[in-house]
Amino acid sequence: METFRLLFFTTLWTAIWAAPLPKLSPLSFQWVLDVTVAIGIVWFASIANISCHWRLATL
Repeated sequence: METFRLLFFTTLWTAIWAAPLPKLSPLSFQWVLDVTVAIGIVWFASIANISCHWRLATL
């Protein structure tokens, strides 16, 4: 199950970054970048078994 999740997320992440995005204003692009990074951080915390307490402490 973990292998499947890792492969699925890696494929999805690669597809998102490789897909051509429409022209965005600098503010919109920053928003897309911030959301993508936040998703990656949450995913990493979940697979690394970082407790919710520590996630909130570092927020």
